[in-house]
Amino acid sequence: MTMRWNSKSFFTRFLVSYIAILIIPFLTLLLTYFVAQQSIRNEIVNSNANSLHQFFNVVDSKLEEMTSCAFQVLQDFSVKNIVYSAEDAFDGYKAYEARKYLTGLPRNDFSDIFIYYHASDHIISCTRSCLSSSLFYTTYYSGSYDTFYQKLTVPYTNDTPRLISMDDQEDAPQLTVLLSQNVSFALGDADITVGVALSPTRLQQILDSATFHQEGLLFIFDQNGNPLVSSSPNTVGVDIHAYNGTDSCYTDTFDGQTYVIQLFHSAVLDCTYVSAIPTAVFWERLNTLRLLVIISLCLCVAASVALAILFAHRNYSPLTSILSTIHSKTNLAYSPSQKNEMDFIREVLIQSFDENRQMFAHIQSESQTLQEDFLYRALQGIWNVDAGEADMFCRNHIYPLSDAFLVVLIRVETVDEAVVGPLSTAEGNQTLSFVLANVFQELCAMEHQGFLLNIAPLSYAGILNFTPGLSPDQMRDAALAVCNRLTSFLEPHFGIISTIAVSDALTGLSGIHAAYLQASQAISYRFIFGKGSHILYRDVVARSFYYNGDATSQAAQILMQYVQDSSKASPVDAIQQVMRLSSIRDNASLESIRCFKYDIVNVVNKIIYGIGASPLEREMHWVQLLLDAETLDDFQELLAQSLQQLHLYWNQTREQKTVCDEAAEYVREHYQDPNLSLTSISSVFHITPSYLSKLFKAQKGIGLLEYLSKVRLDLAKELLRNTSLSLEEIAGRTGFLSDITLIKTFKKWEGVTPGAYRKLQGLG
Repeated sequence: MTMRWNSKSFFTRFLVSYIAILIIPFLTLLLTYFVAQQSIRNEIVNSNANSLHQFFNVVDSKLEEMTSCAFQVLQDFSVKNIVYSAEDAFDGYKAYEARKYLTGLPRNDFSDIFIYYHASDHIISCTRSCLSSSLFYTTYYSGSYDTFYQKLTVPYTNDTPRLISMDDQEDAPQLTVLLSQNVSFALGDADITVGVALSPTRLQQILDSATFHQEGLLFIFDQNGNPLVSSSPNTVGVDIHAYNGTDSCYTDTFDGQTYVIQLFHSAVLDCTYVSAIPTAVFWERLNTLRLLVIISLCLCVAASVALAILFAHRNYSPLTSILSTIHSKTNLAYSPSQKNEMDFIREVLIQSFDENRQMFAHIQSESQTLQEDFLYRALQGIWNVDAGEADMFCRNHIYPLSDAFLVVLIRVETVDEAVVGPLSTAEGNQTLSFVLANVFQELCAMEHQGFLLNIAPLSYAGILNFTPGLSPDQMRDAALAVCNRLTSFLEPHFGIISTIAVSDALTGLSGIHAAYLQASQAISYRFIFGKGSHILYRDVVARSFYYNGDATSQAAQILMQYVQDSSKASPVDAIQQVMRLSSIRDNASLESIRCFKYDIVNVVNKIIYGIGASPLEREMHWVQLLLDAETLDDFQELLAQSLQQLHLYWNQTREQKTVCDEAAEYVREHYQDPNLSLTSISSVFHITPSYLSKLFKAQKGIGLLEYLSKVRLDLAKELLRNTSLSLEEIAGRTGFLSDITLIKTFKKWEGVTPGAYRKLQGLG
């Protein structure tokens, strides 16, 4: 295939790309050079800043120590006592006491501690006795006494310490902290100034330990921007007046060199620490890199031009070979006028991959369907007996690790539908099955292999096939480990809580069926173990039937006694007592629990109808709820709730019956009172007439006034039958207001008059 020189051809693109690459190393080298320059500068500046930080932290600590010492001296009585002497006389004894105090102070790195008394112009030094200020300074220090005197006698400002140099020498200065105070509390300037001088040797040690670069410089400036200390005394020209009082970094030139200047203000005194590093240090480290960059750029340009052409030819050759192969295998021809080579190859590959993917998905689907159908039939004990087990496994694309199998039944109890999706939809159930299958198979695949089948809504059967060489106990432990990891992963991530039953490990296809039956028996014990539990077949198979059915009558008495008991006893105690009487043990079989359940439901049903609580049962459906309880804990909880409701119902109805019975008794005792009425009766029992009427009607099935009329009429009929009393006399004895009222009431209820009734009885 000939090379095409057009804009779409990949040869053209190769060539243009390689030429464009020429710019990349050029820019990269330049960028590297500038980044390296900046990095080296930052490295030196940062390191110098760290050194300066270290330096001024050490010096600040010494200055703070000197200031503290000065404050301590000013507080001593022997020091202040001299001030109280006459101004024209200097008390030698008091001076001796003050010097004695000074010599007793710990000096550590201090070269001297002295006190200057303004009134007498004397200095008491812990190392140099007591002298006048002029004699003291000219004897022990070099420099201008006038300058020293001005520093001693600056105006008094609120006990603010000051930093000075005693002899104005930057190479070996006597750094001194001065602290003035007016101890006489009189108006005016300070009368005492205390000076604490740092040892020049100690200061030099601090300077030596903080030096970062052999050409770097360190300075200490006072509050006025004048240098006090310099690591290079011969250096001149450093001026920080424009930056004094601030922390900053700038570039300045002095002594014929350019320096990077960094300033930090002291945290203790009004002074400034300064470092200076020559910019030539940066270029010393960049000279080699700069030369290397220039050489590399030249070589890069020359080599890249040659390689661009060579690689363009070589890289295009495989494309021509691929295009020829595609044309010979598929009869698809590349047309340069429509697309470039890579677009054509991409389309061919995508088409081929899509076909392969569809074929692979179809094969996978068919294989999974065969596996699931075979395993489902194996669980049911249905398989082709004509073929061998190994052959049947192979036909269905299953390759066992060994002949040992174990079945795990999983019943999903709850699901976080916000994560999985609504289980009322097909998508939600598919997602749930997908999650369970993948997690289960991944956990099994760590050491063994596993398969998961959806055998019913929210019910799954897992088949574990173990690696060879494991004992039955080891297989069971491995299955339990898989189940534990399964639940611990599913609950926090998907909100899936499930009950799991585990069979024993058995062998062969028949073992799969037998293990499924074992797991089915174990999962039925979910009623006893509860939701979310792991149930082993070996834990339930040995359970025996323990149930005392003869205790049902006693159970009925206990539960009825609780319902009718007026005390506030707990229904749980009654239930536990009934379970003990029924011989329900911790290791009871499922059959025992079921017998107990149905007998207790029957007892509850009898209690409901025995106390007349049928309306409550029609509303609450306790019997059906008890029958539908999924676990023993649920059953006991529902039983306790139903007994408690029946207990409350019994107490309420008993209280109501007592009032109605007493009202009926009151009517039978006072029926002869013609003024007896609903109002008078209700006032006797301290309830409203309407409530008494409603309550009496509900309990007796007849209104209270109707009941009063019935009682009077029954007695009237008895008197009509057995006596010859007149109607007026009978009316008086039965509580009617008159014989006319008797006749009207009798006619209303009996349908005949009293006289006619007497005639009908053969007494007329």
